[in-house]
Amino acid sequence: MLNHAPAQTDGVFHNAWIEVDAANLAALAALPQVVWLEHAGPAPILDDEMSDQISARNYSGANVPVTGYSPWLDLIGYAATA
Repeated sequence: MLNHAPAQTDGVFHNAWIEVDAANLAALAALPQVVWLEHAGPAPILDDEMSDQISARNYSGANVPVTGYSPWLDLIGYAATA
């Protein structure tokens, strides 16, 4: 693991930056704790949140991103609980 951090303030999800051989990606993706895999280059850049929203299908018919992750999290079975 190169680095890790909470993905949001409640700490339910975490981002982890790892270096892994491509041959191991399928096994990594099959882990139930893994929600998303994405390539990150070695140079720090501003990541493209819009592309992530499109990949998650979080946009309206007018191609406007839907803000908030709650509907998508519900869709994939990670419904929030109080």
